[in-house]
Amino acid sequence: MSFNSKKQLSFGDLYEQAKDWAQNDKPQFLEMLDQYLDLSEFIPFSFYTAYYKYFGRKREYDLESM
Repeated sequence: MSFNSKKQLSFGDLYEQAKDWAQNDKPQFLEMLDQYLDLSEFIPFSFYTAYYKYFGRKREYDLESM
């Protein structure tokens, strides 16, 4: 009988992997952040509207990239 040996990752394991990517593989780190974090959730709607009202709608860089 064979068993599927799956390892549950701990928060420490995830932190170490993210830290390694941040230090040694920045494109992979940024891809991981883009995949799992929605930066727009961290920006209050009032700030978002004030930013575009003050600087206008046609921006070279959006607020999330700032």
